[in-house]
Amino acid sequence: MPIGERLGITSAAEIDPSRGIVLGHLNLGPEAAQEAITIMNGGQFPAGLEIRPRSVSDCFFWQISRMGILLGEVYALPAGANGPFPTAIEVALVRSAHIATQPQWDAIIQGDSLVVIGDTKELAPFCDIAMIAKEPVCGTSALWKTHTRADLVSEDDKLITKQVLRCLQVSMAASPLKFRFLEIYRIMEAKFLSEVKERIDQRFFLEPSSSLEQALESLRSEVVQLAGLAERESIYFEAIYDEVARLRGRNDFADALFKKLEGRGHKFKSPRWKAGAALIYYVRCAVVHAGEKDMIFEAYNDGDAVLEAIVRPSEEAALALSGITLLP
Repeated sequence: MPIGERLGITSAAEIDPSRGIVLGHLNLGPEAAQEAITIMNGGQFPAGLEIRPRSVSDCFFWQISRMGILLGEVYALPAGANGPFPTAIEVALVRSAHIATQPQWDAIIQGDSLVVIGDTKELAPFCDIAMIAKEPVCGTSALWKTHTRADLVSEDDKLITKQVLRCLQVSMAASPLKFRFLEIYRIMEAKFLSEVKERIDQRFFLEPSSSLEQALESLRSEVVQLAGLAERESIYFEAIYDEVARLRGRNDFADALFKKLEGRGHKFKSPRWKAGAALIYYVRCAVVHAGEKDMIFEAYNDGDAVLEAIVRPSEEAALALSGITLLP
């Protein structure tokens, strides 16, 4: 239904751009009024509307692009919410009101729905993530109250696999924090295992023995495989390194991680992205009691402080490896 009909007016001149508007039971601010004026005057925005039912505890908003080209917006309101809302959501509500059928609009203002405006087919992979994003039980999340924009950095979305979605969903509900971290690490692990499999597939019929030997060697060198991934998304692994380094000298677990990095793991000391990958691997081994016996997570009373510091950049790294760059 055109926005003018929803507002009960026939001309944009009837809207005061300095005052709010009322849509249904929603009280929206001046920015919403200005958007309504823009639309009634012929302004364009990504068309297309989809609604997915999902329960939310608080409103959120995402602007989604692919390789820098805007695809649309994704937002959600909790049941019974009537404002005030963040400006971006108020503007999105006006756009939704303009293109929604009456049943769609009723569902939107009722709340507990994910609302998608724009190229709904192109937005679908990120919507799968938005459907499971929520405030985590432990720690913080890059997908909750941190970012408002996301860029899909490839032409297809094959990197956003069911396993990525499953690990993200489990990580949101995981407790204690070490289990949330492990689920995020499993996304990275799945990425290098997938690459090992691809190399076998490409070479097996030509060089069956050597391709299998190379695969086994890769699996025996998990930290090397992780470092290979880290080189592609170095900024995130540098951030992980910096967070652990910030705790050095004040945290026993951080000190133990660096002792291992500078001792037996000396070949991973630099550059910082490689060291960050090694530190992530050492944390994982300590949590699951794998590798060196001197690194057992439960032996350090301050280990959670390290996990608190690295869980969000680790999640950002895992998302980047899945083809999703989060922006402020």
